[in-house]
Amino acid sequence: MARNSKAKTTRHGLSGQSDTQDIWGNGVKRLIDQGKLLWMLGEGLKAAHEARARGWSPADEQGLVNACYQWVQQSVGGVALGVPPVAASARSGQRGEGETIRPALDLRGCDLSQMDCPVLWLGSRVAGKSWKSMVLGVGVDGYKRLLTLVEGSVRERSVADGLLDDLADRGLDTNRATLIITEGSRILDAGVQKKFSGAVVSHCRTRVVQDVLAHVPESRRDAVQAELEGAWSMPCDAALELLKDLGKRLQDEAPGASERLTRSLEASVTLSRLNLSGSLKERLQTAGILRKAFKECLGAQGSVARWLKGARRLVGWRGLELLAHKLGDAKAPINKAAPPHSKSKAQQNG
Repeated sequence: MARNSKAKTTRHGLSGQSDTQDIWGNGVKRLIDQGKLLWMLGEGLKAAHEARARGWSPADEQGLVNACYQWVQQSVGGVALGVPPVAASARSGQRGEGETIRPALDLRGCDLSQMDCPVLWLGSRVAGKSWKSMVLGVGVDGYKRLLTLVEGSVRERSVADGLLDDLADRGLDTNRATLIITEGSRILDAGVQKKFSGAVVSHCRTRVVQDVLAHVPESRRDAVQAELEGAWSMPCDAALELLKDLGKRLQDEAPGASERLTRSLEASVTLSRLNLSGSLKERLQTAGILRKAFKECLGAQGSVARWLKGARRLVGWRGLELLAHKLGDAKAPINKAAPPHSKSKAQQNG
């Protein structure tokens, strides 16, 4: 019975403490087996424990060994201890004894004041018989990080506001320019606009297409979809003009489609405004990564720890550092359909 309870907790991503304890215990045992413990009992382990206190956790036992070695090497060169040596090794693709050292990727409940993630995905999915909401980030090193996984849907104001407040309370810099990718929820967008002054909002194009076509007569769906995709293939200003024209023409035959498209006019061309191209743009213009994260973490055989351990870097990740610089100059799109916080409950349906 206890085994089933533990497996259930891990499957839903609500506890990883036992796995972490095993990694630390087995990591030290491996140091002993390798005859390196006496050497590592100095600055290396001291730095490891200091980093652990700040929320860092190795991916596995060998990751702990590699990190300790590199911290000792850094101390010889005068580099401050206790800071995971990820940037240099990850960007250059260098590997230590076995594999590249990864930073802490499961950041649920951890301090976020030192986190460097220029891109965040926020959204909700049904898992089993209940809704779950997730915040997923990607650092300039290309690794995905799980920031939050909670019960409820971001279409509920209490859930959306609670999720955003939690990020701020844990030290996330809400003034820093950050690309926040959502699926266009009015409730969530309203919270982002209020609480994140540095947010540059982008709406998942796949979700926009689905929502717009849901209001269009079946005989017109292929044509409308072609117009949407054609507009998004154009430069930003031209795309906006084409989308506005399509929205006006849809007002009579499908007013719901017109309203949904108008809500995402600016946010659907955010990446064009940032002048991104190539594989990185393809990965950022939808919430596909968030959908996969939900599937891997909450599916029948899902596990947060397993997914994060096996997840590859974001395709096109080398462009993230340049994106971080561009975000500072970007105009933040506003979801004009997002209700102000003073509206009544009857007006809060996402």
